[in-house]
Amino acid sequence: MKTVPLFYWMHGENVTQNFAKMIDWALSRHGFNVIHICASAPDFHENLQNLFRSRQIAFGFSLTHAALNLHVNNAPIWDILPIKYFVYLLDAPIYYINSPLMQKLLFETENKLVFGLPDADYQSLLSEAARRRGKPVSTMFLPFGAMPPHLCDRPWAERDLEISIFGNVGRELSAQHIRETVEESFRSYDSSMVSLETLIAVVNEILNNPTSGNVTLQLMKEFNLKAEDVLFDLRWQKLSVDVDSLIKRYRRLQIVRKLSGHKINAFGAGWDQLAGDIPGLVIHGSRKYEDQHEIFRRSRLGLNVDPNWDFGVHDRVFNTAVAGAVSLTQHNRFATSALPHAEACLCYAQNGDDIADVVAEHHGRLEEIALEGLKRTNSLHAWDQRILQVTEYLSS
Repeated sequence: MKTVPLFYWMHGENVTQNFAKMIDWALSRHGFNVIHICASAPDFHENLQNLFRSRQIAFGFSLTHAALNLHVNNAPIWDILPIKYFVYLLDAPIYYINSPLMQKLLFETENKLVFGLPDADYQSLLSEAARRRGKPVSTMFLPFGAMPPHLCDRPWAERDLEISIFGNVGRELSAQHIRETVEESFRSYDSSMVSLETLIAVVNEILNNPTSGNVTLQLMKEFNLKAEDVLFDLRWQKLSVDVDSLIKRYRRLQIVRKLSGHKINAFGAGWDQLAGDIPGLVIHGSRKYEDQHEIFRRSRLGLNVDPNWDFGVHDRVFNTAVAGAVSLTQHNRFATSALPHAEACLCYAQNGDDIADVVAEHHGRLEEIALEGLKRTNSLHAWDQRILQVTEYLSS
């Protein structure tokens, strides 16, 4: 049996560890012996010794780039174990690409690494930026997958939650007034680089555009930027990060408000600050990541607001479907190919203008759509399917 070391950061109840559990499940399904390598875990040294004793190591799987920041006897892990490493970047590369570790991984590892990204646009952006720097890197588009299949035995009539949204709100509340937020967030920018009025206009255009997608690509188009500008020029990178963050913060509240009047069940921290502000909002408080399945198992619709992607979706889209509920998510090029609209999920415009109409139009077919979404997710979008893509890519 071949071994796969699974690298991740942090230990305890956090999203990364839950991803590690799902990747472990998927790798084990394909016959790999998985050894968890988490520097902050109590069994770290024992597991590291077990890894070095392994006779056959297939490849390494790292959740985020930070997890590979390991040294043994002052040598980086990729030099000690000269194997292929698949590094799954769980967020947009604009947020960390200029960190010293990421620079080292990109340009000093002699093609030992393959970077996986859950958004195809960011995959292309990273590849193009590295190529322009004269250091091509291997990348692949790897969409998020569903949680391991659970028993979906709750009859449709017994699902007591009309619409559920899972996730925290916090800084979103500070982004409700766009002009003031942009002025506060971007007052330090050089006006010769971009004027405040132009920036406010661009942000408003993105927020109000029903078909807008990847925010970074839209900024590149608006300001005639190249890939290396937004990834390696610190001025443009900071602007891209700040605009991306602002859109993310605003978008969730923007969408939820468009469903005002529906019974929306909010699970996560921070929603209590909106008590009484949005008619129909029912606040349930904080929940752990793994509680998603039971929440969506009780739901008819699971509302997803994607993180500014145009060819990729949040894992909640598939976690909703695998629990037997209907994924209600923003329309983008990947979502509608993975789970076709009105057949296996429901898609709404990026700005949410049509979301109430979409729900009303298909209200009588929700159970039918949920069943098709469950079927497609289990057969095409579970994590064991994603791991198969990784192993095929690494062996090609």
